[in-house]
Amino acid sequence: MTEPRERNFWDVPADLPTGAWLVKRRLAKALRDLVSLCVTTDATESALTLAADVIEKTRDALAMHPGRTFQQAYKTLSHPDDLAVFADRGTLAGESNPFAPPMTFTMEGEIAVGHVSFGAPFEGIPGHVHGGMVAAAFDQLFGYLQVHRAANAVTASLTIDYRRPTPILTPLRFEARVARVEGRKFHNQARLLVGETLLAEAHGVFVELDQRRMRDVVLGTPEARG
Repeated sequence: MTEPRERNFWDVPADLPTGAWLVKRRLAKALRDLVSLCVTTDATESALTLAADVIEKTRDALAMHPGRTFQQAYKTLSHPDDLAVFADRGTLAGESNPFAPPMTFTMEGEIAVGHVSFGAPFEGIPGHVHGGMVAAAFDQLFGYLQVHRAANAVTASLTIDYRRPTPILTPLRFEARVARVEGRKFHNQARLLVGETLLAEAHGVFVELDQRRMRDVVLGTPEARG
């Protein structure tokens, strides 16, 4: 086995996806585009019927193959490259997940930065992103910040102050930092910007768990639900 890279499992090296993984990314991208078209198209009944027939056949063909959720696979994962396969399926950031916009992350010093543009499938009031997706993006960025700090932490509370509606089809910048630490509690602050315009702010409290407790949560053991 090769030596693990100096990175966390969310950081997927560009050369790592190959073979079926790379094709899954291609499939996810096509499905992402298809979802946007499905939401916005005014195609005729015959065109939609043809599309539905093709998609249903594709769905049935893929259903014949085995599959695993992240939780189901977690027991056998040991190498960062193994973990990265499943991190790439993440809800908001995974390039192998057709639901993801996708959102990308970097660290600028102590600041975690997220970039994303939400399309038509995420529209709430006309022309603007559903507020729940904005909240989810803040939570995801806080998660990235905690993982980068090597803290096994979960969300305890998340408060969003919406200043302006967030436009769809627009490059957005999320910024997050740790404001203070109280024992096992991390108080994180974040903001959402378009250019210099402030759209929303967030405060999140994350509670750090020891390795055993975090494993119980991830595996869904009875102790984690108690």
